[in-house]
Amino acid sequence: MSKNDPLKYVLFIFLSIGILFSALAWYFYKKQANFTETAIKTTGKVVDLRVSRKGSKAPIVEYFDAKQQQHLYYHDVFTRPSSYSVGDEVEIFYSPINTEDARLSQDYVLILIFGILGVVFITVSAICIKVFGWPSNGGHQND
Repeated sequence: MSKNDPLKYVLFIFLSIGILFSALAWYFYKKQANFTETAIKTTGKVVDLRVSRKGSKAPIVEYFDAKQQQHLYYHDVFTRPSSYSVGDEVEIFYSPINTEDARLSQDYVLILIFGILGVVFITVSAICIKVFGWPSNGGHQND
């Protein structure tokens, strides 16, 4: 590749995006893992579904804390078709410090999205670097 080769810049951008997405996946994974380590697990019940303007649905989950106080959790991930039905029982984690701070146990959507995209971008970059090479002297080659 020459020093002005646009492919070099595309590879750099793809690799950077892949690293960024992988880092975001790791961040969201650690955030979820840290929360579930200290949270209290209970069983909740889907009592209703919120519907977005596009027809996707997200569950509203009723759960009770250790003091048997009722809480509602409004999930922020909308799917179509709905992943949940009214009456479904779901595992939910809530913070012992703030019982309103809750998350579903299967709340790994962001981790999967960023993780898969990170792997795809890094893999495409690695294949292109293997096929086309990468300048080894700081991006400057003698022509």
